[in-house]
Amino acid sequence: MKRQKKQNLSVSQNFYDGIMARIDSSMKAVRATQEETYQVKAYIYEYLRDGKAPGRRLEGRQLLTVMLLKAEIEKAIARSAKARQRSRRRKEAAVAATPAEALSTIRTDEPEEEAEAEEAPVTVMLNRRQRRLREMALRRMARKSAQKNCCPSGRSLAGSSR
Repeated sequence: MKRQKKQNLSVSQNFYDGIMARIDSSMKAVRATQEETYQVKAYIYEYLRDGKAPGRRLEGRQLLTVMLLKAEIEKAIARSAKARQRSRRRKEAAVAATPAEALSTIRTDEPEEEAEAEEAPVTVMLNRRQRRLREMALRRMARKSAQKNCCPSGRSLAGSSR
């Protein structure tokens, strides 16, 4: 299934698709017309795009549907804002963590003595997947070293006599 062009909304596309599906099912359950369903969808879309309630008024079933979904939408907006902020910080950290050699080729106007001056260490923030892979590698190394140091040379646990 092809995705549509990315919309400038304050929530993820996946959440937006889910909310639209829920609006469809909710409006069918209350036997609303297609026009009423369209109005609710347009209201939610404008709310997510602009970040404030649209000027138009909803009545009855439409208002009920919007009010039931509003708390969940607010949480999703806050969650998406935090995710965008974390992403921005990771990108800034990645730019700051570029190798010193690459930076020295970029900065051709600075003399060599200044490039050798001590700089503050750059802290690289690993994402969850990278941290997990690192921890797994450390555990694997610990298991291998424990297996090597388990038995004295020339003896095995299987051959012990008791």
